[in-house]
Amino acid sequence: MDLSSCPMDGLQNLDANPTVFLSALLGGILFGWGILVWFLSDTIYDKASEEIRRAVPANAISWFMIDSVGSFLSDNAFNGVANFILLQLLVGPLWRRVQV
Repeated sequence: MDLSSCPMDGLQNLDANPTVFLSALLGGILFGWGILVWFLSDTIYDKASEEIRRAVPANAISWFMIDSVGSFLSDNAFNGVANFILLQLLVGPLWRRVQV
């Protein structure tokens, strides 16, 4: 949490119950989303590549916009920059159609 809330000054209270709860809740959602993308790319992509090529970026861009706006509004702009880099890694390979 301190890394995404520059400067790294150790002032974030990571032991507070709401922080622990939200970290667990959002960590579970993010983990599930990762498993979903992995499943789509590993088992279904060959059967519906165009649909997945469109669905995964739409999902990632939705996450990016909400998370980044919240980061900037809460004075955690560094997280927005990190989100942009992660977005490029997630959707970069999906911008072009697969050549069959």
